[in-house]
Amino acid sequence: MGNESTRGDVAGVEDPRSVLDAGGGPDSRFRALFDSPFHYTALLAPDGELLDVNRRALAEGGLPREAVLGLPFWELGWWGGSPEVQSRVRRAIARAAGGELVREDEDVCEDEDSLFVVELLLVPVHDNQGRVAYLIAEAQDVTWRKEAQSALRLSEERFRTAMRFSAIGMALVATDGRFVEVNHALCRIVGYTEDELRATDFQSITHPDDLDTDVAYMHAMLRHEIETYQMEKRYFHKDGRVIWILLSVSMVSGSDGAPLHFIAQIQDITERKQVESELRVSEERFRSAMRFSAIGMALVAPDGRFLEVNHELCRILGYSEDELRASDFQSITHPDDIEAGVANVGAMLRREIETYRAEKRYIHGDGHVVWATLNASLVRDSDGAPLYFVSQIQDVTESKHVESALRASEERFRAIMGGSAAGMAMVALDGHFREVNSAYCRILGYTEAELRMTNVQSISHPDDLAEELVYINAMLRREREMYQMEKRFFHKDGRLIWILASVSMLVDTDGATLYFVSQIDDITARKQAELQRPRD
Repeated sequence: MGNESTRGDVAGVEDPRSVLDAGGGPDSRFRALFDSPFHYTALLAPDGELLDVNRRALAEGGLPREAVLGLPFWELGWWGGSPEVQSRVRRAIARAAGGELVREDEDVCEDEDSLFVVELLLVPVHDNQGRVAYLIAEAQDVTWRKEAQSALRLSEERFRTAMRFSAIGMALVATDGRFVEVNHALCRIVGYTEDELRATDFQSITHPDDLDTDVAYMHAMLRHEIETYQMEKRYFHKDGRVIWILLSVSMVSGSDGAPLHFIAQIQDITERKQVESELRVSEERFRSAMRFSAIGMALVAPDGRFLEVNHELCRILGYSEDELRASDFQSITHPDDIEAGVANVGAMLRREIETYRAEKRYIHGDGHVVWATLNASLVRDSDGAPLYFVSQIQDVTESKHVESALRASEERFRAIMGGSAAGMAMVALDGHFREVNSAYCRILGYTEAELRMTNVQSISHPDDLAEELVYINAMLRREREMYQMEKRFFHKDGRLIWILASVSMLVDTDGATLYFVSQIDDITARKQAELQRPRD
């Protein structure tokens, strides 16, 4: 997360609501990004009051706009009702209101068995007096791709630095078409260096057949006839070949409404256009590609009937193609998941949502339950009438079994802890006690609550800490799997007791250390006997 403030060009803003349009949403400078279907986006006052929220966030939360506008952002149900998460969000808003660009991950619990991670981005926008006028809040579920996005964490840089390292091509373009700023992704797409692009304009690298349309859109924006536009067009790569890109453009204006520059987002779709060309040549190629996809795929009628299915889906579900085409998704869905599935289908048909993703259960052809991840989207004709759903189904039964096994393993571990005659504890990497059993409490004289409020270091004899630290560091470097040592603890009543500590380390599937598992036995009597034994 950055510590630098981020200044917008919102001159003359006295009230955060003055950046809203007549409908209560962000003005034309932000609407193109605000209504992106890929993110949950909200507009906040500096004190956290919700001024506006985009359609996807409302649809995900199942709430009408009127029910949430004016509420503190951290009190909304999107945070799972967790006081801890709400408190962190509130603190993050306070930091952003102070001018800081805040990016952080929040763990949100929907219920006891459902935990997901949300990446929250809070961008402060300043007026021309240097005051924070309002905040742009953006969130997205990053549970499944958190590892993949770790390399994209934003540094403590301003907006344009963040732009330069975006995964898609981005540029600031002057009103005459000159490139003002470009990022590395755009340079990679078109093959030019930053200096080469800044010395030219978009007209010079645009295919002649696409230039008139692009320029017409640009002039319409300059006349404020449209707020954004998106088009597929062709660029000339530096090596001379033609590349297809998806261009999305919005315009930034000054406080007086005068155009300042364009924000262009460029995605290389050359490969997709080539695929589309092939599909236009032969519809059968599409059908064949679907049928032999590595994941389960189906075309499903609005009433749930399977129109087409591929081999992988048949393998996952245990039915032949003819059997599936003679059935519908409701017939092979687990009874407990039918209601949710039908509700999602209805929401898509009513245009309340564009796509949905869910984990659900199917009944396999042999009767056993198959867990799957379903991604569904709806294809409509040119008049907007629904044609069919495109469903992608991936078998996650094995991962579900693993989750179940992990839960069972955790329960067994806790049962062992509870029934063990030896003291056992789970200790965080900083030494704080996470869990202790009754034997551990009995040996040291503390209650479980008292131990949870302290750490291993504070009750250890100082003369033993250095030796133990050597062992701990060796485990963290993976030079040893566990260690055992005799050491001294301070009993709650103040006396010293000798214990034999056996410590191992628990790591996750990626090898990251989670916590230490410590087992102790009271050897005070033996140590006292050794000290009283006459020496030769």
